Order: sequence, then structure tokens, then C-alpha cells
Amino acid sequence: MAKNKNGFAGILKFLIIAGIIVIAVVTCPDEKAHKQAVKEAVRKECIREGIPIGGGVIGSLATLTVTSTDCVVFSIGTMHDTDGRSEIVSVGLFGKVFVIPGPFV
Repeated sequence: MAKNKNGFAGILKFLIIAGIIVIAVVTCPDEKAHKQAVKEAVRKECIREGIPIGGGVIGSLATLTVTSTDCVVFSIGTMHDTDGRSEIVSVGLFGKVFVIPGPFV
């Protein structure tokens, strides 16, 4: 009888893990979400530092320089500068984008 209980527990663990993976795949943020999150982070940093910069400029910057890579269960946002350098600036998972503080943001 204990064997059936352990078998059920194994199946239940598998189903829970499979469900979490399916949810991660379905809710993986797209490039637009990364651009919006970086734009908002830059806007907040400008306000915090007292830098007068228009929202249109920030939006253009994020649109031109942020790209994302879809890694199926999560996504990575990368910002590129005019010198050809790039840096990971955000990570997206379960419908949320988390901006990583660094030289670009």
C-alpha cells in the first residue's frame, strides 16, 4: 500500500512542476514589456536625480536600444549603446520584468 502512495506523490510532484513550467512559458514577458520596464526605471532614476528629461526622449531611447531574448520560460532584456557595447538590463519571468541596476539604467 505504501508503494501506491509514493507513486501518487511522484505523479503529483511531476504535475505541479509541469504546471509551473507551462505557466512560465505562457506568461513569459515579450520585448515590449522589457522596453516599458526599462523606460520606467530610467524615468524614475531621472526624477530621483533631478534630471529634467522628457518622457518622449526616454521612450525613444528604450525603443531604440533595448532588445529581448526569449529563453522559453524566461526572457532577458539587453540594452545596446552607440559604441556597440551591450549589457543585460532586465529579466522577465511569470509576467513580470525585473530591471537590473547598472551603468545603463
